[in-house]
Amino acid sequence: MARRASALLLAAWAAAGLHPLPSIPAMPSAGPADVRCGAVRCGAAAEVIQQHLGCSEEEALRAEARLNGRSLRPHRCAEVCEGLQLRLRLSAAQLRKVALTQPAILSLDFTVNLEPALTRLQQRIGLTDAELARVIVRLPAVLGYNFESNLSPKLDALQTRIGASTEELKSIVLSQPSVLGLSLERNIAPKLDFFQDEFSLTTEELRRYILKMPALLTYSLKNRYKPRLARCLKAGAPMEIVLDRISYTDTKFNASVPVDSGAWTIFV
Repeated sequence: MARRASALLLAAWAAAGLHPLPSIPAMPSAGPADVRCGAVRCGAAAEVIQQHLGCSEEEALRAEARLNGRSLRPHRCAEVCEGLQLRLRLSAAQLRKVALTQPAILSLDFTVNLEPALTRLQQRIGLTDAELARVIVRLPAVLGYNFESNLSPKLDALQTRIGASTEELKSIVLSQPSVLGLSLERNIAPKLDFFQDEFSLTTEELRRYILKMPALLTYSLKNRYKPRLARCLKAGAPMEIVLDRISYTDTKFNASVPVDSGAWTIFV
């Protein structure tokens, strides 16, 4: 019955001009012990994912697990896959990465949900089509963020706080797309406050630091900045090396700022 339904669906797609990836062997039907998706047969969403992305059964099942029981409509999945490929010029491998990382997007309406959000982000910071694709491939979760309530306020606040131009804001996002996934209230703002309060940075100095090393926004206050600042103060070392050496591993950083000999290293 399921195979007959699948054949009918494929015929419907062909009639509508849709072209899913080449057919692959159907996944085994779920037995009683495999039912963990409520009213939806477990493996049904995985089968849709596997058909449209050409991924392995294991990858499809992992993606299905991230759907938390949400079902996928084959025609909607096809529209999203085709829409993303056309809009972003994604390769099959890139589309697979994006969709397997964020399988919930396969249940969205591309025209209503995804296309407008992509366009708003692109226009807000002046991304080319290729640059927009780079951001999405590096951080597929962006497709799940609401532009008006999440991305726009975050970009506005960061730009205003450090006095960056739109072009500079764009360079930050391209260098570190993960910044778009950080919480403004719990992460970005407290971090910028810390930089200015503890290192006595002016807005212009803060802007230069962030533009030089956008990754500064991604490290943990609790686990990296504060312990390293405390070590510098104990060693009598300049506090600025916390920022300059933020990418060092803890072992390398601690070796460059010894607290027992009183001889810290300026350059390593």
